[in-house]
Formats: sequence, structure tokens, C-alpha cells
Amino acid sequence: MDNVISSNSLQPRRRWFAWFKQHKLITLIIISALLGGAYYLYQKQTNSGSAPRYVLAAVEKGMISTSISGSGQISASNQVEVKPKVSGDILTLSAKVGQEVKTGDVLAKLNSKEAQKSVRDAQVSLESAQLSLSKIKRGSTAEEIAAATRKVETAKKDLAAAKDDLVDVQEKTVIDLANTYEDAQNSVEDAYSKADDLLNRQLDKVFTGINTDSPELTFLTSNSQSETDSKWQFLTAHNQALPQLKSLSSTDDSNQAAVDQALVKAKEQLLVIQGFLNKLNTAVNAAVVTLDFTQSDLDSFKSTVNTAKSTITTQINNLTAAQQNLVDQRLSNKDSLSAAQDKIDSAQDSLTQAEEDLKTVKAGNDPLDIKAQEISVRQRQIALAD
Repeated sequence: MDNVISSNSLQPRRRWFAWFKQHKLITLIIISALLGGAYYLYQKQTNSGSAPRYVLAAVEKGMISTSISGSGQISASNQVEVKPKVSGDILTLSAKVGQEVKTGDVLAKLNSKEAQKSVRDAQVSLESAQLSLSKIKRGSTAEEIAAATRKVETAKKDLAAAKDDLVDVQEKTVIDLANTYEDAQNSVEDAYSKADDLLNRQLDKVFTGINTDSPELTFLTSNSQSETDSKWQFLTAHNQALPQLKSLSSTDDSNQAAVDQALVKAKEQLLVIQGFLNKLNTAVNAAVVTLDFTQSDLDSFKSTVNTAKSTITTQINNLTAAQQNLVDQRLSNKDSLSAAQDKIDSAQDSLTQAEEDLKTVKAGNDPLDIKAQEISVRQRQIALAD
């Protein structure tokens, strides 16, 4: 066939390719020479057909414009910051931005009210210091010495009066506390009196054999346990709590510690009686109405027990109030004594200061005081000048 290539026809090409591969540098030089020659022939042919062209024009004056663009922050080459010596609101602004000014030009006017007030205050302070300096240099007058002496005498009288007041307060606190203890002991006595009347007289219709070891209820109750508890606790209240209350009621009210203890123990005995009344109330509420114990009798017993409970509760509250009254009275006495002592301390301080003032007045001029006052005057002069 026509498109078949024989191996003999490819052998010359392979030899050339092998030679180029073995002589790379020579091959590179040959290729470069061929390319350079081709470029030279091309330039020569393109330039040989066109001649240089020139444009002619008349000479004339004109403006050449050149512009430069950019971004950034503009700042003045010479800038002065205005700092007035005083502060205040701006009333008028005489200069504008970009305006040229010269030395002595008024740029702005400030509100001078605050500055004027500061000047007046400095002037008053200076005058006061100058007056004090004059008095120190002049020395004390007879009138000033007399006034200082009178001040000492008044302070002595005030101190003596304060000490007398303390004695009166001490006596009053003793009396007030004694009266409070007397009232407290009266509360114990009243508690015994009320308990005795309740157990020995008010309940005589509820119990039989009150003064025996075997008291009995005068009515039947459906709650046998409450009946038993009522009789047992009546014995405890009548034979133990009531005698102790009687003993506490005879406490000497001048023995304050004994009265304090009597208040505590009396409340304990009243609580025993209160417990008995609660059990009795349960029994009465369970009472059985019969021909011999009518509903009217039951209502009367309920009223009696409720009244007794209220009486004992009131007595317990009275004893608690008596204890609080003693606490309040002690605090009141403490405050009164402290105030009286503070009054003495204040009077003593006033006397000490008055005596120091009199000593200073009599001593006359002190060079150090004069020097210190002169410095004070100079300081105020500088402040006024500023």
C-alpha cells in the first residue's frame, strides 16, 4: 500500500536526531543563528518601504497644565494653641478660621464673672490675713485679757454644773431601777393572788375535796383520760405550784438578783397551772349532761374554766413585761449616765481650751506666730496677683 513506510526510509532521520541530541550546545547555537537572521531580514524588508514623516506648526505662547493627585491629612506648618489663664464661657469670637491676626488682636471674649469672684475672694482673704498680722503685732489688749479670763470662769462653772448633773443622774437611775424592781415584785405577788383565788375558790364547784389528796370532778365526763389527767394535774398545781408562788411573792424587792430569779420561777409555776387548766378544759368539753348536771351547769363550768385560763395567761404576760421593763430601765440608765459623762468631758475640754487661750493672750507677741502670719499674708498676695 502507498501509506506504508519502510524501516529503511526512517534510518536517516534517526541518525540526525541522535546527532542533535549528542551535540546540544552546537544545536542551540545553530537555532539561535537562524532565528536572528530571520528577524534581521524581516526588519530590513518592513523599513525599506516607508520614510520618516514630520509635523510642522507655528511657534506661539501657551499654558502647560500639570496636575498631581493624592490623599492625606493637611496640617499647618506653623500652629499656636491658645490657652487663656482663666476658664469661662465664650461671649464673643472676633477671629475667623483662616483670618490673619497680629500681636494684640482680640481673638475672643470670655465671661469674667467667675474670675472676678475669685479676685474678690482672694482680696478678702488677703485683708483678713493682714488684719490678723496687725493684731498679732499689736499684742493683747486689757479687754481681750479680761474676755479670755471670763471665758475661763464660765467654763469652770459649766464643768461644775456638769458634775452636779452626773450626781443627780446617778441618784435618779438608782431610784428608777429600784421602782422598776418593786413593780416587778408586785407582779409576782399579783400572780400568786390570782392563782390562789382560782384554785381555792373559783374551781370549788368543779372539784370536791380540793384540800385533800383525792379531789374529784363534780360532773361525769366521757373522756376518762382527761378526768384522770385533770385530777392529777390539779394536785400538782394546788399542792406544788401554788405554795412555790406564795414563797416567791414574799421576795424582798431590794434584792434585785432574787427578784430576777423570782420572775423566772413564777412563770414556770404559772405554766404548770396553765397546763392543768388545758386538761380540765378537755374534760369539761366532754362532760355528760344529766338530771343533776344540766346544760346550764355545763355552760357555767365552761365559762369558769375559760376565765381561769385567761387569768393565768394574763399573769404570764405581766411577768414577761416586768422582765422587759427591767431590761429597758437598765439600758435607759446606761444611756443617761453616758450622756451625763459626755457632758462632763465636753465641759472639761472647753475649760482646757479656754485656759490655753488665756495663756496665749497673756503671753503677748510670739515671734514665730508673727513670722507664720507674715508668710500667710505673702501667700495670699501671690494668689491675688495670679
